[in-house]
Amino acid sequence: MSMYYSHLLVPLDPSLVFKAEAMTAFLEAAMSAGFVGKNPERFVRTDPEPVGSFVFTVSRGMPKAGKYRGRNPGSWLRPDSAEELCHSLENDDNVQATIWSEFRPDRPPLLALEALQGGARFDMTQAQFDDVYYVAITCHRTQVPVSMSADRDSEDAAPGFGARMDLVDVPPVAIANYPYKAGHMEIAGIAAARSWVSITFGNYVFPPARLFEGLFSREGGLPFAVPDFTALAERCLGCDLRQTCHWC
Repeated sequence: MSMYYSHLLVPLDPSLVFKAEAMTAFLEAAMSAGFVGKNPERFVRTDPEPVGSFVFTVSRGMPKAGKYRGRNPGSWLRPDSAEELCHSLENDDNVQATIWSEFRPDRPPLLALEALQGGARFDMTQAQFDDVYYVAITCHRTQVPVSMSADRDSEDAAPGFGARMDLVDVPPVAIANYPYKAGHMEIAGIAAARSWVSITFGNYVFPPARLFEGLFSREGGLPFAVPDFTALAERCLGCDLRQTCHWC
């Protein structure tokens, strides 16, 4: 069993597309600012079709480049520099550009996190998580708008997270599920996107219930990212961002 939580920062304009230079500037600045841990690595995934979720398939032992297996295999690259990262993002429509580390960052990007272990929740500020913290910050870009919604409580919910959408059919709200209880949240204005930022954590690590219960609002979303991280993303990517979540 696994559950990987991603916190999403989504532009209010569903047609907005992040450029290679902006994605690179943001990821490099986030890395320099300490929002990922020591010895961070860059990782770029490209796919023939849009892919919504980031999944922790990366490791330090992976070769420099390769192909994913499957019916429509994508490809991956581990850039060694900001220049190589930017170049790798220039020509592909469906791309995920990631910086990640398994170590605790100097500046965690969310206000608070807990790890669920053996039915108990542990605050991620504890020293036991120093070397197994796992943060991946990803800029996503797709060739068409895709859904930012997922509702695990409804069998009729459609489309699912990452599914293609026509801009004329975009609903007024995104649907997000609580990671710790049944039920869903509605967040206005970010039901679809061509570009967005995700912050993904290790297995069964997600924000504590008090953040969802205390900070969520329909118009304001899930403002769990620390203000400096949000400001950095908005400045580098050139847009206002509203926050939601997805887990898989």
